[in-house]
Amino acid sequence: MFDGTASLRDVRNADYPDVTPTSVAAYLAGPGAAHFAIPETNWRQDEWPTAV
Repeated sequence: MFDGTASLRDVRNADYPDVTPTSVAAYLAGPGAAHFAIPETNWRQDEWPTAV
């Protein structure tokens, strides 16, 4: 990956003009973070928050 040997050769980006790459930080700062949230209805009082 770092030396370039794993690079994709025919990525065909022109076939997907509406797709724009984004960073993980930008994804999690936006509405994408909702994919990782636990709904409050699933919280149990004896489990949340957990102490380490």
